[in-house]
Amino acid sequence: MHPNPYPIDTVKSAMEHICGHLDEPMSCAVLAELYHYSESHFHRLFQHVAGVSVTDFIRDRRLHAACEALLKTDGTVLDICLACGFGSQRSFDRAFKLKYQMTPTQFRAQGKLPIIDTPDVIIKKFYCRLLQGGDLMMQPFVLANMPSSHPAEKLVRTITYKCVEFEVVERLDVLWAGCVDYADNNTDESDIAGTLKRFQELVKDITAENDTRQLMCPDWSAALSINYSCGGDRPRGLMFGNETYSDQQDGRFDLFTQPGGLWLRVRNDKKAARRLLRKRKAATFEYFAQAQALQKAAEANGYKQNPDVHVQVEYHCHAEYDKRRHTNYAYIPIVEV
Repeated sequence: MHPNPYPIDTVKSAMEHICGHLDEPMSCAVLAELYHYSESHFHRLFQHVAGVSVTDFIRDRRLHAACEALLKTDGTVLDICLACGFGSQRSFDRAFKLKYQMTPTQFRAQGKLPIIDTPDVIIKKFYCRLLQGGDLMMQPFVLANMPSSHPAEKLVRTITYKCVEFEVVERLDVLWAGCVDYADNNTDESDIAGTLKRFQELVKDITAENDTRQLMCPDWSAALSINYSCGGDRPRGLMFGNETYSDQQDGRFDLFTQPGGLWLRVRNDKKAARRLLRKRKAATFEYFAQAQALQKAAEANGYKQNPDVHVQVEYHCHAEYDKRRHTNYAYIPIVEV
């Protein structure tokens, strides 16, 4: 195993420390002393992992906190800027206008809370950059340390429909490598079990050394519904696949891009199935029934299914197939109405 050349936990801890102490004096020198690094070394380390300098990260977090306060409280601009760690309203106004192309007062009147990456998402993006860099020596390290949850995404908000919790998340574009079972429909005629078994056989050697077909998250797979209902054609099939950074897959795999943007998701479990399907003894419900529930939940909360994205997704965790509580989410792409 390649040694860890990047103290990821240190950078993540530093980002979380910044977010929790925005009203305190904060600088690269302060953080370097806190984590026992020289200032120059900590600056290089933080920028390499986070993708921005310490100074820019602190400023952006303070501005985002100010945006939240402007929209959710009645505090004065001066009180908010001081509470968020700015030394004066003049410096705050200048930084705010440079970032958002409007004054704090204008933002309060017409603004919308901007989306900002959490430390967890920033770390996942860093791992993805390492994979995309093509350093074969680093790939075993990345695959061993990549967070094992569902693929990188950021929670935007939580909504409720029929007493079931749904989550609006923002996702990046994802390239999938997998295999498709072509069928006239996606129920009885679709050999789901056979397709999944075939895919699992294909990926047994996917983490072999120097294999250009490396996957980002080996424990996770997805069933992609190629849904052409918006275009007047019928659904095409199910794809079991894994996220990949490589577009150089061999002939055993199909490639498919899942567009980024807003997605609405719900976790599969029996309690949600009973509530959404109104069946007392409902099993974990099938994906297409789920997608219908997701569409209704979206419409009840100011969204609609994105007509330009003909994909619906159901995630499964391979590592949990033999566990009673199997992690399984269904997603549809959405846009605000």
